[in-house]
Amino acid sequence: MEKKKRYLGLALVFALATLVLSPTVLANQDVEVSVDISGAVTIVGNGDYSGAGSLDFEDITVSADADSSTSWTATTSDYITVADTTGTPGFHVLVQMNEWTYTGDATASTDLLGADDMMLRGQDGAVPDAGSNDPTKNVNVITANSCPQATPAQFSFNEAFSSATDNYAMRLSSAAEQKLIEATNPCAVKANVSFDEIELEIPQFLAAGSYQNTLTFTIVDGQF
Repeated sequence: MEKKKRYLGLALVFALATLVLSPTVLANQDVEVSVDISGAVTIVGNGDYSGAGSLDFEDITVSADADSSTSWTATTSDYITVADTTGTPGFHVLVQMNEWTYTGDATASTDLLGADDMMLRGQDGAVPDAGSNDPTKNVNVITANSCPQATPAQFSFNEAFSSATDNYAMRLSSAAEQKLIEATNPCAVKANVSFDEIELEIPQFLAAGSYQNTLTFTIVDGQF
């Protein structure tokens, strides 16, 4: 059966302000979100992921002496809802980061942010887990909208979340879409998917200027 793609077009625009390579504060980083929904396989943003929300990163001090990082931390209201009411067993969600769009005076690409400077993390930096009707889980199967055969055990995350080498985080990429989560549900299922933190690494010699990017989640009918 042909796979059907339905996109959650999270146009996450990272306004990273102007960076100066003497100690300065990197502040007011708002990530705007837009959502496009259609079809029997759907994906919807809630809370800061919704079209009315934004992902606000913590203020940090940028240092020329060491790498640093800034992050967005979720609440229980910030999650993505996925639903599969098709006749094809299972679905999967893909994620892809674009290359950063840079405005400034730097000429060497090695001085700029890379797509792999962005990471997704589970609860408190631990391996993401699944449950039923429990908003504290990274996957919350909504039993009222799912068939009895749909269980949390049928959901699996990208292998990077279980890797100590990767620090239990999924490093994003612009090279290709990566599997974020996969479900093997045999019938209708609806679930909320959340991540506790999105972290952005700031290299110590990051060039001054402004940076923008987009992050796109894609839901695909059928198993990965």
